[in-house]
Amino acid sequence: MKLGLGVGPLGPPGGTKIVELAREAEALGFDTIWCPEIYGADCFTPLAWIGAHTSRINLGTSIMQISARTPASAAMHAVTLDYLSGGRLILGIGVSGPQVVEGWYGQKIEESQQEAQQDQGLQSEVDGRSCVRFPQS
Repeated sequence: MKLGLGVGPLGPPGGTKIVELAREAEALGFDTIWCPEIYGADCFTPLAWIGAHTSRINLGTSIMQISARTPASAAMHAVTLDYLSGGRLILGIGVSGPQVVEGWYGQKIEESQQEAQQDQGLQSEVDGRSCVRFPQS
């Protein structure tokens, strides 16, 4: 069995709380620390901060909102964090509901679902380091 720790709202400014939690989880043998995109905070920045202060625990997005970024931007975020953390990123992606997609990000939910398909294709292309081409609409 693998254990994971989910961190929600980040707590007081400075990031001390999430680093302490991550270090304790790592010391206890947890496999992954999971960070969502929630209440105006992205998922990559806290994981980068945690990754800089830990050495073994995996870093998971739970979930990266695909409507927040273009597919290329999402892939660049993921590849960079995975590279800087020594291959510790576990990328969870998803489409949220209309309240978030349309209300927070100002996109139509149908467009977000199309981006989900592009993100899946882009991630496999980036992992294989090949050229990415999308059909023109």
